[in-house]
Amino acid sequence: MSISTFLRGRNPVTLLLVAAVLLTGCAWALQQMGMAFFASYPMQAIALSAGTVLLVWLISVALKWLGETIHAGRFTWQRRLHKYLDVEEGKRIHEADWVGVVLQLLLWSLMPLVILHFWGLSETSLRLLSKFASTGFNISDGVNIVPGQIPS
Repeated sequence: MSISTFLRGRNPVTLLLVAAVLLTGCAWALQQMGMAFFASYPMQAIALSAGTVLLVWLISVALKWLGETIHAGRFTWQRRLHKYLDVEEGKRIHEADWVGVVLQLLLWSLMPLVILHFWGLSETSLRLLSKFASTGFNISDGVNIVPGQIPS
């Protein structure tokens, strides 16, 4: 199989993320073997951060694919779900859209916390972020945004 055959039809973002994970993983391995060039860089944190972004991206793409196939009724269990919910053929299950949106928001909002953990987020900083999520912040007089209450 040639490289052009392999790359045809692939998402460029996914390929870029895979390349970043492979490169940083190799650099981390070289650092572990004692290569002096990589000694001044936090390669473990860089590799784990790139891996986390790749994993979240792949889960996001899988959730999008699952939502599209649920609407199309591609698999038998999805057609049974349409019938069970009494949704006409060709109609969308709007609840599935909302579940997908909530899952995407949750996934992408937790990713920075995971990445910050790899870079040494302290317990105090985590408590501060938790407080921020539950109490929110003021935009102007009388307008308070509380990120922790957005999904509910």
